Amino acid sequence: DRDQDQAMVAGREPMHFHYKVSADSAGKVGGLDLSVDMDPGWFLGDAVRELSSAMASSDNCYKFQHFVARRNVATTHTPHATTMRAPGKMQAILASDVIMEHVARATGMPLDQVQERNMYALGDTTPIGDQLGREGFNWTVPKLWKQIKDSAKFEERKAEVKRFNASNKWMKRGIAMSAAKFGVDLSGYAVGAMVAARDDGSVQVSFGGADLGTGVDVKATQ
Repeated sequence: DRDQDQAMVAGREPMHFHYKVSADSAGKVGGLDLSVDMDPGWFLGDAVRELSSAMASSDNCYKFQHFVARRNVATTHTPHATTMRAPGKMQAILASDVIMEHVARATGMPLDQVQERNMYALGDTTPIGDQLGREGFNWTVPKLWKQIKDSAKFEERKAEVKRFNASNKWMKRGIAMSAAKFGVDLSGYAVGAMVAARDDGSVQVSFGGADLGTGVDVKATQ
């Protein structure tokens, strides 16, 4: 349970993203100069891996023509923040959409159009060398984005939000979409399971997963 996890630890590692981004009037980004500062608390712990994960995900679903990223970690007199699920990636993904929102505001374009305009295409190569569409790195985000946008009637709901906000001075609504690119090493996640069906009708399932609050034990039982 995420609430219990957050109560028992100091939460996710605070990360500060400082950036400079260029974009044309059509909302197409050019270059990104990114600096990531991390505060792990009073000792480093797993800071190097967390920062490496954040750096590898800081482009998220968006292609920059020029991409430069730097990292820095500094201990502080605060409780240590430990690893959570998707360590470093959640912060980086959030930061990437903040950048897209900045571009949208600067150009006066809708955020979802800026996001779509800058998404990777099949065959593109990420800053860390992953080629989308090869060696297990499938790329279905643009297709899924369109499917979800259509099935959720996003454009209709966005128009309704605009009408509501125009007629209400104090109460406002908002609607947005967000996508995430998460690289998974197929060799590292190739785990097996053994199912033993006994004469008395009982079944024993042994597998290589570790439940870190994700409910994998429950899913195996089901």
